[in-house]
Amino acid sequence: MIRESMLPYVDVEALSLAGAFAQHPELLNVVPDVTVAAVGGLAPKHLPAGVPFRELLLDRVGMGSILTYGNRHGRSCVEFGAKALESGEDWEARTFSLTLLLLRLSEESKFSIAADGRFHLSFQANRLPNVPLCLLVEGSWKDWRKYARFHADPSFPTEHRLLLAHVGNLLDRLFG
Repeated sequence: MIRESMLPYVDVEALSLAGAFAQHPELLNVVPDVTVAAVGGLAPKHLPAGVPFRELLLDRVGMGSILTYGNRHGRSCVEFGAKALESGEDWEARTFSLTLLLLRLSEESKFSIAADGRFHLSFQANRLPNVPLCLLVEGSWKDWRKYARFHADPSFPTEHRLLLAHVGNLLDRLFG
């Protein structure tokens, strides 16, 4: 069973300082199994207040589109980004990084993600027996989208397919 939350992100630093990954793993009980730890390389607490994640994505994708196609009509980066995603010209979305905190993973899921060269992982080297398996996984928004599409692929274990479905749901909630 994967826990979901309406909260889009978690403060990994605050959890760590409180001992959630060491002496107080019970603090992780309220954290969803799939949540955002960083957007564009920054913890959400360092992002501009009130700016939706989707707008940050569109701004970044649009910036590349403006440079590629010029801006004869004076559109904003966000407008260009929306047009690029709608038309499938979303190659620039590979430059928009998204770091997810994945909790309570199976070893199979850990190895499946680790084997995928698109993602970079941080994990507990000397995990205490009472601390659940946790990964910080960084990848581009576009690669997360592609990976989440395997949620129905029977070649993945059921638990991992469920994890991928929740990753896709989180991306849909945050980025539309």
